[in-house]
Amino acid sequence: MTLGMVQLPDGQTFPIQISTTNEFYRLLRLIPVPDQPALQAAFPAVQDAVSAIKKRWDTEAARCGLPTLDHHANAAHDRAKSLLARLLPAVENA
Repeated sequence: MTLGMVQLPDGQTFPIQISTTNEFYRLLRLIPVPDQPALQAAFPAVQDAVSAIKKRWDTEAARCGLPTLDHHANAAHDRAKSLLARLLPAVENA
């Protein structure tokens, strides 16, 4: 989510983007104290927007089968670690 734009002294601009509420808190700590109350007041709206985006991403991931793919990848990783653990003693004793 683009939170706003920052203009550098040379005139260039770049977006401030956040995808989690923790990123918003980190951004809040970087801003001078006088501006913080306004940002703190905006926090509930930012939190709602981030939650909506996360929900949309989760819905799309489920629609595409990403959780199932992730489950299969984790299972394959666990099998590979188990096989390596069984083979390692054999290699060390050779």
